[in-house]
Amino acid sequence: MDNKSQTIDFGKWVGVNGSADQLKRLKSARTAECTPLELYADEQRAIFSGSHGVYSTSLEECTCVDFKRRKLPCKHIYRLAIELGLIGGGASKDKSRIVAPAEPGMSFTAAVDKVEQLSLNGQKVLREILLDFAYRSKDIHKKIAGCDYSEVLNSGLVEETPDGIITIDELKSERRNLCIYLGRRNEDEDYYDPVKEEFLSFPKGAQHYATIDIGLGVSSSKFGIEFPDDKITAELDKRGLNRCHAYNASRRK
Repeated sequence: MDNKSQTIDFGKWVGVNGSADQLKRLKSARTAECTPLELYADEQRAIFSGSHGVYSTSLEECTCVDFKRRKLPCKHIYRLAIELGLIGGGASKDKSRIVAPAEPGMSFTAAVDKVEQLSLNGQKVLREILLDFAYRSKDIHKKIAGCDYSEVLNSGLVEETPDGIITIDELKSERRNLCIYLGRRNEDEDYYDPVKEEFLSFPKGAQHYATIDIGLGVSSSKFGIEFPDDKITAELDKRGLNRCHAYNASRRK
């Protein structure tokens, strides 16, 4: 048996491959399900398909969630090393058994279901994380000293990496909507009333409205606030969490 078949160390990954977790990934790398979609041997890179999408892989990094989270060789990196002859033992090949990506994205309702399992504090922590991605153009949330992230990390909506916290891939299309939902659900903002010359507080994102009814010589007017008519408000209504209703009722008293 030659040296290549005796070792699983390659490139910069020396001394990190012997743990049970890494050997499990090496075993998965040898299966037909991990057959590369495309192999570019001269460039030492490959394209793989998985349940969460299509990944670009080199010997040093991979775009899959496992590598982003652990910063250690994933099954795709191991499979590429096998294909390049850097790891011996061979692997099964069958493109008909390649795992196809699941339907992209988590539905907004499913995401809100998970949010509503969090405590109020957990929702506030998640909102701060989502603000980084939705409005601050960041690709990772840097942990804030003293902040407890345990509940949010257990929610299935975010993942921890060595550099901070990221949202799961399936949530990407709904991150902004979920951030808005949490703002409308829990936060207030101030509005200066020039007539009363005072600041009034009302649910974040609410809009003022006024209606005037005229009929049979009698006119009446109605003032209040409401959220935009969209799927975010629909979820709040469905769950009895639209705070505009309570605000309007209190103003009519």
